[in-house]
Amino acid sequence: MVRCKMRCDAVTTRIGNAPAYDDSGKHTGYAPRLLWDVEFNVVYSEKKDDENKKFWDATPSGSLKFATIKAMPWALGQEYYVDIHPARSEEVPTA
Repeated sequence: MVRCKMRCDAVTTRIGNAPAYDDSGKHTGYAPRLLWDVEFNVVYSEKKDDENKKFWDATPSGSLKFATIKAMPWALGQEYYVDIHPARSEEVPTA
C-alpha cells in the first residue's frame, strides 16, 4: 500500500449524464445529473518536522481528478489521505 497526503484544491459542478433506474431498479438509460469535478494535489511544506514535508519528500508531485454524482463530501482546502493498494475482484462493490 502507498499512502499519499493530498489537499482538495478545486471543486466545480457541471451537468452530466448518470444511469437512470425505474422504481423496480431496472436500468432505463441515462438522465442529466449534477456532477462534482474534484481535484486533489499533493501537500507541501518546507518545515523540517512537518508531516507534509515528509510526504512531499516521498511524493514531490502528483494530482488526482475525478467526478462524482454523489453529494460532494470533500471540503475545499482540506487535506486528505489517499491510500493506493491492489484491488481484488471480490472487493468490487455491485450496484
